[in-house]
Amino acid sequence: MTAGYVTIEDDVFVGMGAMIAKSRIGNNATVGAGSVVLKDVEPSSFVTGAPAKLNMRKTQRSYIVSNP
Repeated sequence: MTAGYVTIEDDVFVGMGAMIAKSRIGNNATVGAGSVVLKDVEPSSFVTGAPAKLNMRKTQRSYIVSNP
């Protein structure tokens, strides 16, 4: 799905109230509720916050937690 400069790829979950501006959300990514996405989100990652920052990267079996 593409609207203007926003591209949302396959298997993406966008939480309620999240805002996405001029970004690409990669396959299998998750955007937390209320997040404000200003930059591209890599595939298989989980972002939250305002502005959105990487929280975790998904793997096939588990999550890899990044340092805040």
